[in-house]
Amino acid sequence: MLIVGDFDADGATSCAMAVSVLQQMGLREVAYLVPNRLSLATD
Repeated sequence: MLIVGDFDADGATSCAMAVSVLQQMGLREVAYLVPNRLSLATD
C-alpha cells in the first residue's frame, strides 16, 4: 500500500499516523510518498 502525504505539518503527521496504524494492523508492505515542496512549487 502507498500512502501519499502532503509536505505541510498536518499532511506529514497524518501520513506518519496512517503508516503506523496500518503496520500495527499487520500490513507489512506500507510505503509513503511526500512530495518535495521545492520541486513541485508553482508560481
